[in-house]
Order: sequence, then structure tokens, then C-alpha cells
Amino acid sequence: MPARPVSARAKPLARRWIGVIGDVFLVTLAYSAALALLAYGDAGYAQFALQGHFLVYLLAAQVLLPGVLAVFGVYRQVWERASVYGSALLGRAVLVATAIYIICALIVPGVPPPFRLILLGNLFTLLGFSVVRYRGRLLSELSRRAGAAEAARLDVPIRLLIVGAGESGQALAWRIRRLPEEASTRCEVIGFIDDDPKKLGLMLEGSRVLGARADIVEIVKTLHVDVIVIAIHRIAGAEFRAILAQCEQSDAQIRVALDLPDLFTTRRVQDFWRDVDIDDLVGRASSPPRRAADLEPLRGKRVLITGAAGVIGSELSRQVLVLNPTALVLLDHHESALYHLAVALRMAHPEVTISAEVADVTRRGAVRAIFEAHRPQIVFHAAAQKDLPVVRHHPQEAVYGVHFKLVQNDIG
Repeated sequence: MPARPVSARAKPLARRWIGVIGDVFLVTLAYSAALALLAYGDAGYAQFALQGHFLVYLLAAQVLLPGVLAVFGVYRQVWERASVYGSALLGRAVLVATAIYIICALIVPGVPPPFRLILLGNLFTLLGFSVVRYRGRLLSELSRRAGAAEAARLDVPIRLLIVGAGESGQALAWRIRRLPEEASTRCEVIGFIDDDPKKLGLMLEGSRVLGARADIVEIVKTLHVDVIVIAIHRIAGAEFRAILAQCEQSDAQIRVALDLPDLFTTRRVQDFWRDVDIDDLVGRASSPPRRAADLEPLRGKRVLITGAAGVIGSELSRQVLVLNPTALVLLDHHESALYHLAVALRMAHPEVTISAEVADVTRRGAVRAIFEAHRPQIVFHAAAQKDLPVVRHHPQEAVYGVHFKLVQNDIG
């Protein structure tokens, strides 16, 4: 093996000597701090320093401590990646140096050994040795903590407005406020909405009842609400639609709180609420298909569903597939939703031929071509305008699209 150049061998040696000189300086600082602390409460140590004895003990510590560290191999360690082993090595070296120092001090005649100075000085020295050698890790950890604190400051929580100051609303606020600090999604309950005038201004789980449903738009705008959560248990469909109409006039997202049993078993805040679905609009639970009456007409038939990508059409498609048709044709003008629905249904029912057709049911030529290609035996017409506030403002479009154009195509 070729010998290393002199310059290459000199660099590690120079670094070790720099380490020794730095440790001597640390010993000096540590013993000076220990003497100052002891002399403040004990005049004997002040006299000890004036008589020059301190310099002798300091010189001994300056020689002994770095010497013991060298024997323990401290100056050959790579401290940038040091672990618990490095801390234990420093501790053992200083402990051995302290024992040697005390034994030597007991041998010196005429001067009482300054045990407190030796112990406190070596303790400060060990602290200085550790700080200097682990400074990279300490600075990195401080930087990480500062970054985490800044991120937490900048991580603005989701601002929630809960509609319903009853049992469900209070339970939702209670669950949100007891989320762990390390939760991935942070939420802040801005307040409650309730039509009961007796509750106006009351505090529930630390948040105030701010107003009634008529105030939702103004409150969302003024308090910068991100999400409105409707949390009312057993609400009628008409009542829910009225509240939904108010919420839709704001810029906030609209969600529905889970039922109480599900709310208390869910661990993630993202799962405390769900999207609005058809059951909320009609105000009742969805009814399972009456298979005893409806099974035979659909079994083995070619079925076509218009508006298949909508809320009603997609659910109808799933229920029809359970009844084993020969083929199912999904017809909708919303190509993206139709594609995803077709992929999901084909994966769930590979035994059924499922076709996806993009077309507007008001275009006679397109609909006629689809009927001629698939020859459906049963047609479910679910393509219609929903009863939403925007449709109510344009009733002529809803009536014209659903009735007149369909009659022209001989579908209605």
C-alpha cells in the first residue's frame, strides 16, 4: 500500500491539535465560571483565588482533562455523526479525569483540596465539551423546531361554520376541539347557526351561536368561512333543501356531518363529514329495491339508463346490475363522470356487457343511433335538471329540456 502524502497525514493531526487547544480554552472558561459562582457565596474561594492556588489547579485541569480525552480516543472521533456512544465516551473520560484529579489533590500537602471547584469545574467542562461537539446537531434541531413553529403559524386551519346548535352540532365541535395537536388537518370552529332565537349568543364548546340561516351568507363573507357543515339530526327533506339553498349562495364548501355513532368512531377529521347526497335532499333513507316484484322484468334484458352519471342515474345503474341484465348502456353528456362510472361498474360486474355512450338526450339523431346500436328493451330516464336554486331561476330551461325536446325525440 503506498504511503499517504505528508500533507494528507498532517491535516488530521492539525485538526486534533486544534481540538486540544479548543478544549484547553473550554476548561479555562468552565473553571473560571465555577470559581466565580463559588466565590459569590463563599468568601473562602475568593481568598483561594487571591492566593494564587486557583491558577495551579486550573493549569492541572488544562493538562489532565485533554490528556485523558486523548487516551480515550476522543480526538479521533468523527463528531458530525456521533451518537449516544460519543456522549458516553465523553462522560467516561471526564469521570476518570475527575477521579484522578481528586486523588492527586489529596496528595498535595498544605492546601485543602477544593472539591466543589473540581466537581463543578469538571461538570461545566463536560457541558462545554458536549455543546461544542454536538453543535451541528443542536443547531439543526433548533432550526427544525423553528421551521416547524413557523409552518404551524403559516398553516391556517380550516374555518368551519356549523349549522345546527343541537346535539349533533355540539358533538361535532367537541370532537374537533379534542383532536391531537399532530393531526394532519387543523380545524377551527368559527361559530354555530341556529334558528332558535333563545340560543343566539350562547357559547357551545367555546364557539358562539352567531345567527340564523338567513345570516349564513353574511357570516361566511365576514368571518372568511371555508366549510359549512350541516349538523342537524333527523331533518326533513324540505327543511334540508331550504338550508342548502342558503348555503349555496355563499362561497364556502358545503358538507354534512356524520351521524353520532359514526362521528365518535371516526379518527380522522377529514371523515367527520361527507358530501351532500340524494338521501339528504329527499329527507329519508334510500329504500332497497323490491326484488320480489322487480327482479324478473330486468333479468336477462338489455337496459339503458339516461343521465347515468348523475346522482340518481349512477345509483340506479348499480342496483340494476345486481339484477343480472344481459347488457347495460350508460347514457350521459358528462363524459368524465360517465367514464369513471363505467370503469367502476365494469370492475365490479365483469360478467355484464356495459357500454358508455356520450350524448345529449335532446339530440334526436344521436339518441336514435344509440338505440339502433344497442336495441334496449327497458329504458330508465334519469336525465333531468335537479331542483337546485340555479334551476329555479331558469325554469324555462328545465321544462324545455326535460319535456319539449324529449317529446320531439319520442323519448319522454
